[in-house]
Amino acid sequence: MEQSAFFWLANLPLALSVPMIIGGGIVLSLIGTYVTSSIFTDGELQSNNTVAAPKFTFIGQVYSVTLALALVGGWDIYQSARDGVQREAVALAALTVVSQVFAEPSQREIQVELRQTIQLYGQAVVTQEWKTMSRGQNAPAATHRLNRLVELYTTVKPMNAVQVTAQQNAMRLLEDLATHRMSRVSTLSHALIGLIWALVLVGAVVSISFTWFFGSPSVVVQAAMSAIIAAFIMMHLLVILKLTHPFAGETAVSPNPIKFATQ
Repeated sequence: MEQSAFFWLANLPLALSVPMIIGGGIVLSLIGTYVTSSIFTDGELQSNNTVAAPKFTFIGQVYSVTLALALVGGWDIYQSARDGVQREAVALAALTVVSQVFAEPSQREIQVELRQTIQLYGQAVVTQEWKTMSRGQNAPAATHRLNRLVELYTTVKPMNAVQVTAQQNAMRLLEDLATHRMSRVSTLSHALIGLIWALVLVGAVVSISFTWFFGSPSVVVQAAMSAIIAAFIMMHLLVILKLTHPFAGETAVSPNPIKFATQ
């Protein structure tokens, strides 16, 4: 349920996710400022400034470290996903080259099927699996094409030393392909654990709500400062959300490397 909510948010267009997440934080800060200014007098709130300032500084420093760690972790997830797609595309392109070695007249049929299966695998990944990965799932069609590709390269009978070497290289490339695909479709398991998300979200609420108990001669100025801090924090949360879901939404890793490798 928790991951489903994160996937849903990550898949939202930026035109919706930006006002929803950042705007939601701003609205929360304005409501909190209004409520506290209604309950406490300006004098009571201003008397907190001296005592609360060092405490807020401490909270800000601790939370900045938490956000930094989450951002680094998110970037590592995104970068690993992008690099994995590149390596998967390289393996597919190399398998296409290897298929050309099996060019004896009696191997014509299997050579054609090898190329077609590589293309069909690429099509299944680009047109189907990229969509299912945005929900944390894989596509059965891509799995079927990969299994068929393994079967073809395993059953082809080499007719000379060059083909023997080509078949050995093909098996190594298939192992690489399967490894990179598994890493790609299992992105959900690489996401930030719920405990870290809880820490980041609780820290955001604490940091935003703490500003409500500072005082200012002008409530408007106080509300503006709280809104700016809230927007700044929520922007970071939005970036972390997008980075930790590299195959979701408008900022998703592109499937073009696989598309070009299997054309």
